[in-house]
Amino acid sequence: MTNPKVDKTSLFNELIAWDSIIGKKVHLIACGDTALTLVDVKETTTDIHFIVPKYTEYDYLTKILQQAGYVSNKKGGLKREYGFRVDFFRGGKTDAIELINSPLEKDWHIPIKQYKYMYVGVLNYYDIIICKLFRAKPEDLRDCLALVKARQDEIEIDKLKKLFLQTIAGSANRAKVSKHLDSFLRILKKEKLLVEN
Repeated sequence: MTNPKVDKTSLFNELIAWDSIIGKKVHLIACGDTALTLVDVKETTTDIHFIVPKYTEYDYLTKILQQAGYVSNKKGGLKREYGFRVDFFRGGKTDAIELINSPLEKDWHIPIKQYKYMYVGVLNYYDIIICKLFRAKPEDLRDCLALVKARQDEIEIDKLKKLFLQTIAGSANRAKVSKHLDSFLRILKKEKLLVEN
């Protein structure tokens, strides 16, 4: 069962609630549509996804949330009876891929909010796009295009290509996934967002 549409305010309200029940530092890095909602590229998301880069913090946070009434579901997420489902990923992984750089490193995430205990950031724009291109469903390609349009001055396409190829280098589906980048570059060219030398 999918979540209802969740906006930025609802996400912040949930984060405030979590911060009020934890007693240790926890770092959360939003990815996917959650990240796009927090940076105002999307108005809402139905998927709530956070990376918890430190394993000890992941174990602590999921334990505390379960004590607060969140229940594990078959897909690995946590859900309250009247709340939305949240998926947490440990280390440098998302639901789609393993990142080549720690999302906690300065250049690999964008700070969003520091609460009393919780630090919240989002993946940098390159990794958001890379994760979405790994799956490359039509909605993922639309999201990537929206992000490039909204943040053109902050995204270098040559750098994106290089990072994408580095990230998928160890993937068993490398040949197939590299075509996803080609498809996206064609979209950018069609939208006049890609200038070829």
